[in-house]
Amino acid sequence: MHSAPQTAGEYHNRIDEALHDEFLRKTLDKFAVEYRASREKIFQEVDERGLIKQIADNKDYACQHMNELYEQFKANAEKRGVHVHLAKDAAEARSIIAKIARQNGVKRIVKSKSMTAEEIELNPELIRQGFIVDETDLGEWIIQLRHEGPSHMVMPAIHLSRYQVADI
Repeated sequence: MHSAPQTAGEYHNRIDEALHDEFLRKTLDKFAVEYRASREKIFQEVDERGLIKQIADNKDYACQHMNELYEQFKANAEKRGVHVHLAKDAAEARSIIAKIARQNGVKRIVKSKSMTAEEIELNPELIRQGFIVDETDLGEWIIQLRHEGPSHMVMPAIHLSRYQVADI
């Protein structure tokens, strides 16, 4: 996990390292071939274009009605006893989460896979503030143990071999 946002130079250095990592290239090449074959088999009876259009239409609708959908979600969640927080940015979101944890005497935070948490760099901030953070998703946990960020949103440790995983 990265404790601070990367500079463009650091980011480009990581890209260059990855591009020149022969093992990583072989692993991802093998995955790409196997994934494509599995995907074709799974989707052979699905109207993929129709599904893609339906998803795009739903996203377009959500973007055009974001405030209305947020208010609807908030009202329904609060009816069920949920406290809803709206943050203006990543820093405020991290602050709200840490504040809730402190107010409740939390020492250890056990969390599941969340791209939102990854995008707002939640774990490094919680750790910086003294919380113990444990991942429940196996791939995320492996990445956490390696002090890395995920390489894929659904398969965060796809770039690692079983030998690398066994070593940690």
